Amino acid sequence: MGINNACGICINYTFNRANELKRDIETQKRNNASQLEALQNSKDDVEFLRKWDFTPGEASPTTDVTILCTSDGTLLHAHSRVLSSRSDVLRALLEGNEKKELQIDGSAGNSVKAFVKFLYTAELSRQDMRSRSIKELVKLAHFYGVKHLTNTLDEYLSKVRVIGRNGIIETIKLAYLHGLNKTKKRVLRIMAGSDKDNELFNKAVDELYEVNTRMAHEFSTDVVNLY
Repeated sequence: MGINNACGICINYTFNRANELKRDIETQKRNNASQLEALQNSKDDVEFLRKWDFTPGEASPTTDVTILCTSDGTLLHAHSRVLSSRSDVLRALLEGNEKKELQIDGSAGNSVKAFVKFLYTAELSRQDMRSRSIKELVKLAHFYGVKHLTNTLDEYLSKVRVIGRNGIIETIKLAYLHGLNKTKKRVLRIMAGSDKDNELFNKAVDELYEVNTRMAHEFSTDVVNLY
């Protein structure tokens, strides 16, 4: 290889490497800018919530979203910036929604209010944990992709006492249909200690099968693997 060719290869390599480094630097700058923007948005949210005296769900001069619970007609109010920052699904629903109106089907007003309150406070009360409310909260958390709420409910359900056969089946359905991994382990421990209760097993599989055949198969496989 001639000296000129070797120099040409070196120059090309150096030029290409310089361009790669430049692109890497620009990418890192964009990533840093996104992180700084997310941090600033988080700080803005904290300052926003600190500044305004607001009870989640109630109307105030600063709320810009209305939420209609179709099951009982309950109307709730919230801030779009809070909802959007807590849920990608809610953000997508609010983008381009000039009236900022949301409609939630199949959940009682009290459950939706507890859901909205959690988006603001990351807290649930004992009243929020009532049997019907907790089932609806699990479904809301799963549907709107609020992982922190899903984890909170999973932690609670994995420890709370399960009463009766129907209670066990409802807990199995919640765990398998909504990805509650700790609760799955809990119900499998219950099944392992049920002395091969075929009636309980068959009913749980049947009810899961009506909703999601894949989850019914996963549950039946998990139970079979216990023995």
